[in-house]
Amino acid sequence: MVSQDNQGKRTERAKQALLRFIWERKLSHGDRLPSQKELRADLSVGGATVERAVKALVAEGILSAKKGVGVFLEEAKPFGHPGFTIGLAGLYADRFTIMQATLAQSVEAQLHRNGCRCVPFPHHELSPDFYLERPLSSLPGLKETIARGDLSGLIALSLLNRSEVEELEQTGLKICYVGSLFAAHCGVVIDTPWFIGESLKQLLLAGVKNPKIYIGPLGESMEEEVLTVIDRTLGDFGRAGTGDSLIETDYKNFLNLDFRQYAHELLALPAAQRPDGLVLCDDIMAMNFTSELVRLQGRHIDYMPRIVSMQNREFRIVLPVNELTVYWIDLAEMARLVTDMLLRRLSGAEPQQKLIKYKPEK
Repeated sequence: MVSQDNQGKRTERAKQALLRFIWERKLSHGDRLPSQKELRADLSVGGATVERAVKALVAEGILSAKKGVGVFLEEAKPFGHPGFTIGLAGLYADRFTIMQATLAQSVEAQLHRNGCRCVPFPHHELSPDFYLERPLSSLPGLKETIARGDLSGLIALSLLNRSEVEELEQTGLKICYVGSLFAAHCGVVIDTPWFIGESLKQLLLAGVKNPKIYIGPLGESMEEEVLTVIDRTLGDFGRAGTGDSLIETDYKNFLNLDFRQYAHELLALPAAQRPDGLVLCDDIMAMNFTSELVRLQGRHIDYMPRIVSMQNREFRIVLPVNELTVYWIDLAEMARLVTDMLLRRLSGAEPQQKLIKYKPEK
């Protein structure tokens, strides 16, 4: 005997499956749905369950039934009726960052446009090692939601434990990453090593003699590639030195989103030792650094290096510098790419390119 509770859950899941069917086939108002026999085969559910799901959607005004004729679509994109429920994991509960917030908003908007509900799962605290893998337990409620079978997929803004992710994907849950997560194995990630190589090239072409690259924490795989890219670029220009000699990093200041101290340090150096060109991989970093340089020097700006910076196209920041090259990151496009990738995976069509390295536009 099937309990009423189980019966309700089966009907609800059949409704969601039927709505996915409508979304994936891009049906429009007035289109006729296949027969219930065909729907049973397509949705892999029983005849009574399909009948209850159809009746429920008719009652909600999404479908209409004409006796002896068939079932027709009234509302092709009903609000609040997602085809999939997707988790958005990795926002920081205790810290606001513009890039994360903009990217999360863009992902949520893309999911809604594709008929999906988006459920956020923020980290309860920011780890000092945010570029390393985080356990699922750092995302309150995620494990329980997955165990109930309430999620179809997951888009992650931070790296999750690889072994846990592999176990989840074996159960059918699909996971894609998005953001500046170079060590991700599936998703859309900013190609930071490429940006650093291109930026260094721009500085050298402009005649910069003493370039520096200021960057936050690097994972092991990204650090190796960044150093390789820098060494190759220096070699192309016949310049001496290695990647290690050009990179400046300060983990603590990076996590605190405060790079003003670097401005103090540079002004304390003899003029001949100051870098005349800087690669800054973060727009907030660039804003804090350049603004502090201006503040410290007052009316007479004797020192301002040529700057190359990555910036968020959706949240543009004006920097007080004359010689500036910007590489724009279109977070809305990244959100579209990762959403399309996840939905293809959920439909059973694994993408040929499981990891897209997004290159900012100059």
